[in-house]
This record gives sequence, structure tokens and C-alpha cells, in this order.
Amino acid sequence: MSVPAGKVKLAGRSRVRRILVLLALLAAVYTGVVYSLIARQSTADETRAAEAIVVFGAAEYAGRPSPVYRARLDHAFQLYQRGLAPIVITTGGHGGDPITPRAAWAATI
Repeated sequence: MSVPAGKVKLAGRSRVRRILVLLALLAAVYTGVVYSLIARQSTADETRAAEAIVVFGAAEYAGRPSPVYRARLDHAFQLYQRGLAPIVITTGGHGGDPITPRAAWAATI
């Protein structure tokens, strides 16, 4: 007894469709697990004492730090005030402005 050709094509398409749905479900579960791990880690406070606090430079405009740099400096200052390190080290270069990121930080505190 032979199976009509149309039925074989439908069975093959059905199998492919099931595999694609399974792959989509696996991708969704993986994305959900990764999202939950990131969300949980984002609320963990892992601060601990160190020998120094290093602040990576960012843009500054005529001696005034950019919002990103300002946030980094503020956070470093909070850590310093909490006594987590005895020194704060700022990094960065001139970049075309005569004022260095370190000088911009010194002017803001």
C-alpha cells in the first residue's frame, strides 16, 4: 500500500513546523532565564574594601564633567566617603581640551 505524494509533503511540513515552534520556545525560555539572571544581579551590592577607587575618564566640557563622567565621579566619591578605599584615581587624557578629567573632577568636589 503506497502513501499519496501529497500526504508525504504535509507530514514533512508538519515536522518542520513543530521543530520551528520548539526552537522558538527554547529561545524564549533561554531569553527569560538570562533576563531573570541579569535582573537579579543588577540589584546585588557587591561593594567591598579596596586599595583604591579607579574612575575611568569620559567627556568633559571646559572643565565641567559630562553627565556620564559626573555620575562616575559621584559614585566614586560616595564609595570614598563610605571608607571603602583611601584613594581615588581618575584616568583620562587631554583629548583636545586643555583641562584634564582629573582637573575637572578636582574642580567639582
